[in-house]
Amino acid sequence: MMEAALVPRHNVLLYARGRTWHRTQEISEQRNGCVRIAFVCRNLAPVTSWILEWGPHAKVLEPPVLVNEVVRELQGALGHTDDFGRNGSRGG
Repeated sequence: MMEAALVPRHNVLLYARGRTWHRTQEISEQRNGCVRIAFVCRNLAPVTSWILEWGPHAKVLEPPVLVNEVVRELQGALGHTDDFGRNGSRGG
């Protein structure tokens, strides 16, 4: 099972509560105001992409392999920032 928690920002919470992301999903409110979305999936690749789309508004809780993949993708993106100049053009 993969679980994600969304950061408690008003517009994100309303959007998250109102959507069906997966037929097996369970949405629960947490004491800290976050929304927890849990569902069963076989392929984590589209889930990784989905989590990355949320940017700072999502936190992956489990499974560890998904947490590691999201971290790896973010670190890879940060590593590419050295390839570009301040104006966004390719450095050389």
